Amino acid sequence: MSGAAGAAVALGMGVPLIGCGNDGGGRSRGRVVVVGAGLAGLTAAYELDRKGWDVMVLEARDRVGGRCRTFRRELRFGQVAEAGGEFIDASHDAVRGYADSFGLTLDDLREAEDDELADTIYADRELEEHDRVIDADMRAELARLDEQVERYAAAIDVADPARTGAGLDTRSVADLLDELDLDPVARAVAEAELRAEYTVEPERLSLLFHVVLSAIAADQADEDVERYRIRGGNDRLPGAFADRLRDSLVLKAPAEAIQERQSRVRVTAGREEVDADFCVIAVPLPALRQVKLDAELPRVVREAISRLQYGDATKTALQYEQRFWAEEGYSGDALTDVPVQATWDATAGQSGEPGVLMAYSAGREGARFGAADPRARIDAAAEQVDDIYRGSGADELFVRGATMAWGRERFSGGSYSAWAPGQYTRYWPALRRSYGRIYFAGEHTDLYASYMEGAVRSGRRAASEIEARGA
Repeated sequence: MSGAAGAAVALGMGVPLIGCGNDGGGRSRGRVVVVGAGLAGLTAAYELDRKGWDVMVLEARDRVGGRCRTFRRELRFGQVAEAGGEFIDASHDAVRGYADSFGLTLDDLREAEDDELADTIYADRELEEHDRVIDADMRAELARLDEQVERYAAAIDVADPARTGAGLDTRSVADLLDELDLDPVARAVAEAELRAEYTVEPERLSLLFHVVLSAIAADQADEDVERYRIRGGNDRLPGAFADRLRDSLVLKAPAEAIQERQSRVRVTAGREEVDADFCVIAVPLPALRQVKLDAELPRVVREAISRLQYGDATKTALQYEQRFWAEEGYSGDALTDVPVQATWDATAGQSGEPGVLMAYSAGREGARFGAADPRARIDAAAEQVDDIYRGSGADELFVRGATMAWGRERFSGGSYSAWAPGQYTRYWPALRRSYGRIYFAGEHTDLYASYMEGAVRSGRRAASEIEARGA
């Protein structure tokens, strides 16, 4: 976007004073402890550090980035693939603005596409071109779902979706599918796409949540959806934040307790015990369930922490000596009816003959697939890809694989927030508020919930609110 540079200027993202911790004159504004070094926590810490606050970031893992993680060492030929958050929409101004300010290049996946290669659908052990299955009649049937969602989206106010769309939160997306009585094949395709997008089954997904995400993308062209990845790996963005925070980061320090008193907050994390003026809690809520919270938090917030639904997704990157799918005339994008529910070319835009096909499972199947041993998971994914693209010689070209089951990852506990019916109106407004000296950040607290954009925006919001409040 021409707005990438403009967004950087608007956000005031010039070259920061690295690790300054003061207002430029040696005087600290106060101290903030950030729990979690994912994109939300790093953004909050970076913005506060730039404004002169003394910041300490505590991260449970031995790396930064949280659910933004890139397979790099696991692969060969200098290629990378995303283990976690992968695609950036053209409308994701916050992520694009920070990437631009840090000198990171975005690969435009639309430019990398070959229009002569076909997307596919694999069902009943037959691989067919997508456009042959989704013909004009089928597109018209699927359009009925899109049109109804658009009508709902036009009727809500995204500035206050929990109030203006409360009725939609009593229903699931599956309820809407039932009402529309779609053709069985159209419904199966719609469910597969919804499951891949939200990582839960449609009957467990709030219709309001689906409508909100549709509303915020209403003006975005189809070709701008999932348009970019960061060249060299999306984890270069959290890495850039970390480089500028330097000594403010403590890794392998899982939070054990957060205690608030009238004028201070104390966070205990292993051998670290940090006292601060404010605390930003920027971890997925399933991970927070293991932390002792000694603070004045309302019942609805504690309930959200214990109950908010997260999806389940397993990503398995399969590397091959050649991109056999392209040689067969396929793009690599496939929807299937087997445990590997979708595939795509994870190395589109990367040079060389080798390539990585991402094998993806979500929802119930994602949980089952993720429960397997990692080696068995890779073997099973490779076998299924060989079946999907049978006759291509995929098994002989296979080099190695890497896999991540987010539902089994200790400090995530799921892929991302996937709000169940009734949860959006009850929990989302409450998680966006501060309580005493405690602030929440993370994709689950933003309008762009489930996106890297939401994580970044939430960290910026928390930092702005603390800055406005002062020490």
